[in-house]
Amino acid sequence: MTVPTITDDLVAELEAEAKAFDNLDYDSNTNPFFNGPSGESLGGDADGTFCVYGEPFEIDGESYDGVTLVERCSRSQAKFIAEAKVRILALLAERAELKRDAERYLFLRNKYTNPGFMASHDRARKWFSEYMICGEALDSAIDAAMEAKP
Repeated sequence: MTVPTITDDLVAELEAEAKAFDNLDYDSNTNPFFNGPSGESLGGDADGTFCVYGEPFEIDGESYDGVTLVERCSRSQAKFIAEAKVRILALLAERAELKRDAERYLFLRNKYTNPGFMASHDRARKWFSEYMICGEALDSAIDAAMEAKP
């Protein structure tokens, strides 16, 4: 399987699809479900498989599980399908936060960034501009400090 490059457009598309996707749930077929409003079975055999269904709904004051989307699958598959939306959105939020952190770091790492911008006092600004390291030297210093950390 080839893993695609994750572009901002792909992230935006995935986020829109995840937000639009129904909230799902899953349950065991070990105890057959009740029948749906028109008499159809919403569950199945007591064979230890699981089914995945959409959001619950009401008809005439009676609550029903949502439409069955996957009739039979393993518990791990059902759990994966039902929890995918929430986990995808959480991963995308974490990715956005990590990307912002990386952009901040790359700004500081850039050899054309004048480190003096971090200081509010003229003498400190001059010191930062003259002695602050950047680029690969900054990477090496950070890596060494992280390795030395107990």
